[in-house]
Amino acid sequence: MVMRLKGFVFVALCWMVAFALPSCMDMKEDVIVSEKIISGDEHWTSDVKIDGVVKVQRGATLTVEPGVTISFGERGSLVVGNDGPAVINIAGTSKKPVRFDGGRGIQLLNVDGSSQISHCRLSNMRGGDYSLSVLGLSFRMKEVEVSDGGGVSIKESLAGGRIDGLTVRTSKDIALSVPANYKEFIGDLSVTRGMIHLAGGGNGLTVDLDGALPYLVTTQLNLEGEVKVSGATIYFDTDASLELGARQPTNATLKNVKFYAAPGGLRWRGLTFGSGVNVTSRMEGCEVKGARIGVSLYSDNVFTIKNCDFNGNDVAVQIMRNTAWNAASIASNNTVPGGTTGINRASGGVAGGPEARLPR
Repeated sequence: MVMRLKGFVFVALCWMVAFALPSCMDMKEDVIVSEKIISGDEHWTSDVKIDGVVKVQRGATLTVEPGVTISFGERGSLVVGNDGPAVINIAGTSKKPVRFDGGRGIQLLNVDGSSQISHCRLSNMRGGDYSLSVLGLSFRMKEVEVSDGGGVSIKESLAGGRIDGLTVRTSKDIALSVPANYKEFIGDLSVTRGMIHLAGGGNGLTVDLDGALPYLVTTQLNLEGEVKVSGATIYFDTDASLELGARQPTNATLKNVKFYAAPGGLRWRGLTFGSGVNVTSRMEGCEVKGARIGVSLYSDNVFTIKNCDFNGNDVAVQIMRNTAWNAASIASNNTVPGGTTGINRASGGVAGGPEARLPR
């Protein structure tokens, strides 16, 4: 009886160990994974084929060693931190990068700040718009290359988040979706085609946009802080808008910028200078086309607007009646259809509010 009991305990322990291994396991041989939940520490030291969804859950750590290739099937994807902070360490090197190929992409939803991703190559991820999606960038990434599939989406940058070396070569229309201050946390960026989607703004930003690639705005984008845009083309989806200095102090320099309706889109709402825009701001040599109201001026600080083209809008320029802007001066220094008759005086209100409307 005692021997039978010991045998039963031994078998039970074997089963417990077998089921515990996946959460703290080292994959030292090529492995095929259909669906998997990682709840402990796991190291991938050899190539892995993933046919389903692999989730790295709260408190777990996934480490991928140099030279490993992860191949995804059509439904394959990697999701990190779906239920809370998780750690992912991609330990590639310049000579032995870690490669991810195929599938529906990688989603980094809640990643612990101790994570690191280095020398990583993502390719042929054609199952969605983005090969790599980062909800909150709180960790460091270095030398990441995305090609022949979707683009890269970074919802926001958090304390400690930084990317040094990001290359995007995509067949999608949008190569990169990022906050407008993306140059503060992405260094050595290379995007060969597609547009950069400006997905967010906010207060106290340092925004520096140039003409290397076209930008796309799909909603109301609010920028406050130091805003410099030079030689860029910015497209706006239907009803999208750009608002500068709604309430906070803002120094805006816009030079030779094209503000256009997106191809195939309808009228966008227009460009608004709010009460926070200071007197040293400048708008020079710009074009504003395809908007319901080209430019709305709410700022009491009269700054320089010259050599701009406001043709092709329902209303070229709208001035709030309680501001010191001079319609004749704007008309004489810029291209305004109909001269001063193309400039609308509207009643006061807050920028973007119901008073910013077309005249009847």
